[in-house]
Amino acid sequence: MAEQQIFEQELHQIQPQEEAQVLRIVTSWMEEGRQEGRQDEARKLILRFIQQRFPEQVSKFQAQIQALDLDQLDALSDRLFGFESITELETWLREDPAAGDLT
Repeated sequence: MAEQQIFEQELHQIQPQEEAQVLRIVTSWMEEGRQEGRQDEARKLILRFIQQRFPEQVSKFQAQIQALDLDQLDALSDRLFGFESITELETWLREDPAAGDLT
């Protein structure tokens, strides 16, 4: 039997109040998983872009990019395509208020 079927069977055996609480928790976990997935994909795309544009420098920035949250990754992705040099990326990571002091 699939995990979801087992979960649904067990869920129907508990009280309605408990069922609602369990569903809120599960929904929260699912949203957290989606958020982590979006962050992972954003990081991967940003690192791929850096690899293509500045291949000799990508390893220098991996840890810093990994430390960014989704809002910071979005802000960086908006700016990244306009960077003409690796110095602009370094400056953004060092000075952008949303990124914090990551250098």
